[in-house]
Amino acid sequence: MKRTLLFTLFMALLGVAGAQWSNTTNQFYDSYDMPVALATSDQKNPLILRSESDGGYFVIWEDLRNGIGNSDIYAQKYDKDGHAIWAVNGVPVATGAATDQQYSHIANGTVNYTNYQNVSHAASDGSGGFYITWDGYIGSPIGKYAVYVQHIRADGTRTFADDGNPVLMPSDVSGSYRYPQLIADGNGGFFLGYFYTERNVTNSMVRCYKDEGGVLKRYGGASMSDMIDYFSGNNGYVYCSYTNVGGYNASPLANNGMASVNSFKIFPDGQGGCGIVMSVGSSGGQTCFPAFNRLCRVKQDTHVQTVENGTIFYKKDTVIPLYRPSVRYVKFECVAPDAPPVPPGSVLERYVYTVGSQGLMNLIGKKYGFNSFYDQNYPGSGKMNPGNLTHSIEKINAVVLPTDGNIDAVLVTWNQRDYKNSVLSDWSTRSVVVPLEKYADIPFQLTSAFEGSDLANSAYQPPAMNKLNEDLKALDTILAPPAAGTYYDYSLTSSADRAFVISSLNGLSTGSGPSPFYYQEAKLVRKNADAFAVELNTSQKNGVVIGIGTNNDRFPYIAGDEAGNATFYYVGPNGRDYVKASPLDPGGKLRWGALGIPLNSGGVAGSYYSAQTPAMVMDAGGKGVIAWTDYRRTPDGYTGLNVFMRHLDNLLDADYQPPFLQAQRTVVPPGSGAGSRLTQSNPQTLIGSSKAWTVFQVPVSGAATNVATPVVSIKDDYDLGTVSVSTFETYNQPLRTVDGKPYLNRNYTISVTNHPPNATIQVRLIFTKEDLDALKAADPAIRDPGDLMVMKQPSNGTAPAAYTPTADDQGIQPSAWGTIQNIVAGVTEISGYYLEFGVTGFSNFVIMKTNSALPVKLRLFTAKAIDNTSLLRWETATESNNDRFDIERSADGRVFTKIGSVASLVGTSNSVQTYQYTDKTPLTANNYYRLAQVDLDGTTTYSEVRLVAFNAKAGA
Repeated sequence: MKRTLLFTLFMALLGVAGAQWSNTTNQFYDSYDMPVALATSDQKNPLILRSESDGGYFVIWEDLRNGIGNSDIYAQKYDKDGHAIWAVNGVPVATGAATDQQYSHIANGTVNYTNYQNVSHAASDGSGGFYITWDGYIGSPIGKYAVYVQHIRADGTRTFADDGNPVLMPSDVSGSYRYPQLIADGNGGFFLGYFYTERNVTNSMVRCYKDEGGVLKRYGGASMSDMIDYFSGNNGYVYCSYTNVGGYNASPLANNGMASVNSFKIFPDGQGGCGIVMSVGSSGGQTCFPAFNRLCRVKQDTHVQTVENGTIFYKKDTVIPLYRPSVRYVKFECVAPDAPPVPPGSVLERYVYTVGSQGLMNLIGKKYGFNSFYDQNYPGSGKMNPGNLTHSIEKINAVVLPTDGNIDAVLVTWNQRDYKNSVLSDWSTRSVVVPLEKYADIPFQLTSAFEGSDLANSAYQPPAMNKLNEDLKALDTILAPPAAGTYYDYSLTSSADRAFVISSLNGLSTGSGPSPFYYQEAKLVRKNADAFAVELNTSQKNGVVIGIGTNNDRFPYIAGDEAGNATFYYVGPNGRDYVKASPLDPGGKLRWGALGIPLNSGGVAGSYYSAQTPAMVMDAGGKGVIAWTDYRRTPDGYTGLNVFMRHLDNLLDADYQPPFLQAQRTVVPPGSGAGSRLTQSNPQTLIGSSKAWTVFQVPVSGAATNVATPVVSIKDDYDLGTVSVSTFETYNQPLRTVDGKPYLNRNYTISVTNHPPNATIQVRLIFTKEDLDALKAADPAIRDPGDLMVMKQPSNGTAPAAYTPTADDQGIQPSAWGTIQNIVAGVTEISGYYLEFGVTGFSNFVIMKTNSALPVKLRLFTAKAIDNTSLLRWETATESNNDRFDIERSADGRVFTKIGSVASLVGTSNSVQTYQYTDKTPLTANNYYRLAQVDLDGTTTYSEVRLVAFNAKAGA
């Protein structure tokens, strides 16, 4: 039995209007890629930001138009409808005399392992413009780095000089400033995070600025990693075992080389302040730890009474650090509990300096619930507990997950490896959650410093403050890729109450071979009236594999819309490198197929695009904008890397699939002579993770512009390994025939590296209207694709030049067919068709007229629960050479097993025939049923599927 499906493709072929979005219906043609910058030499490493005040977008990039090796920064703004607002090819942002005005070397990891998209370099000013930061080298006699800022107004003009505002300029006697990051402060200004290095010690600093009339006004700032020198002879450390009190004879100093910050990441804290996470310590020797601090916005003028410093005044709108180091001067008496009192002035009585707190939170100590992260063998010294240190920390990151309570949750992640028992572990991604109080004036930690506390900050949170992850070990390891003995990177993104982590071990820069894409998802949930928890939302604690790339796939990313939705995107595979994208469903399912759908052709042989560094923003309402760079030929020839972008739509529709590209011959135009062409798609790996149709496209040769056309689509329901598709196509010559019977101009070969047992895989073979018209001309009995069948035969290679029958050939009656339609100049035209059918193995496929009329026409098929059985009933309107009906059942709707058979009542009939079958031992949950109609020559046709669910006993 066949059913007819209509798959409609709307495509405009009349050129691209550059003044607005080129396309808003997900037609992924190269002609719809919008050029952002096509200037001479390279434009690369794009950033893309929302302009919150007007719904527009900023695209920012590094630009070498002013000379090879001379990196500048340019930008373009688009309104919400895709109209470019500023000058063609962008406006200058930083074009000073320096040759290193760039941001792509700045990341949240070590310098030689950078991924610039994992930190923020620019932010909207809330008024139609944006701020951006970078660093640059200052030559002799200073020989150090400075940090610069630029403010671009809504009209595209610069606030500061061509080379930016040098907000942090070193001198020949000061330290060096490097690797700045910038985020918006929600008040028209920005936070600037950076490294300050002096005497081989690096601290992370954060300041708050705002452009007020062309002048950067500073609203506060501080070092976020001040630590106090621990136990050393220079400070005369003393300790009393009787009282467990220790301290220094001389006051220890803060920020004097106890530890350096290796990397950091700043992020908005949701309260008008700036959070920061850091990797602190050396790169080896078990002296590293992840750390957290916060530059808090003062919401109301506040006076705080402290024990040692009297009254402290905090002014509204200023920013202050949450954690600061402290030293207290305390009385020290070292006598046994039963000893007589110490005489005044005795050597047993003295005052010592005790370290009360360090200027940050050690997150390893926090994770395991220690009240203090200091070494208990050296109280008062500030020395770290060795149990709260590790060998190496890399790629630290953080996002805020908002709640409807009086706290928000910060999810902090990092890569860690340990050295224990002389064994160095593999890398894995760890995590912890930190509560952020929604305060009225200042955070509770800053409200007092009281007697008896060993902290400068209040250690007692308000009783009414919500709890978060009372099981502190609930998250811990969230990704653990096997054999991760070398560095790997990951991307962390949040969207409302969800957070997404994704990594490809080999997906850095140019990549290095096939790599699984590891995915983890966390979700914020309310546990009760006053408690929340961040919990994993996948089936595997160490992450799930949501796809496997082929050779040289690049690094994957996820964009969120701040409403709980997300979109996956990346560049792959090797060869015609193109950007792929797909909406991301809970648990890591990619709705648009295995590792997404290509957004363009990727170029043709000898003219590959080699796309790089995609960046995306996802908006409310299921829309998004994505930008990237590639090497395609422009109207002016090859000008190096250029920046392109396009609009994405329907990202929230769970039932939506992007339309097929236009069905075309693989040689356009075919010319006047007879010819043929063998084409091959890029291989893709299908592991059954997306449960969505995955399209295989091939390049069209001879087209005026680079074009791809779909030839096969496979439902990603099973682990098929690496899937390769090839087609052989003839043109300008008579149809090929076998035994006098013509077959389609295009034949197909599908190869897989894994053959799952007992699996029926759904396949669609795609062909052009011209192909069908040629068959119809050869055989007037063919009216539409419903009169066609598929011949399947074994294959060991690519698509053959001709069909040679074998004894193992199998005729397959398609279960469905559909049309591919285009709209050209307002007229709907059919460009092609597809046949859909199920197979249990892959091989060569040839399309020809069916051997006979459809053997059976079903007019009814039902299934329902009766007591503890399933009753199946069906009726046929006609039967021709029908042998039997095999009844098949499945627990998941994909893998079916034969459970019975019912013989045909008549074999051939033009009157209604009624059948039934009872499944006396149905499954306890879902039961999917289908009929496999088998005719006398063995040809099998499948019915639609019906569901019976126990224990609910709901029929379908």
